[in-house]
Amino acid sequence: MSKQKLLFLCFYLTALTLMGITIQFFTKIYLAGIYMNDTWVSAPLTAFILITIVLFIRAYLIYRKIPKDYE
Repeated sequence: MSKQKLLFLCFYLTALTLMGITIQFFTKIYLAGIYMNDTWVSAPLTAFILITIVLFIRAYLIYRKIPKDYE
């Protein structure tokens, strides 16, 4: 496996994992009925979402550079 493919998989799987953590955190807070505009709730959610977006974009940019095998 090439280094680019491995790097792509690392970024992509990290983004998917962080997205899962974000969804779990949001669901837990939402079902508990906690006020969503509290700083301790909104700050981590915002950070998780922004980091996830950056990781997905970076993974896509790496994916574009991987040479495709046309047979």
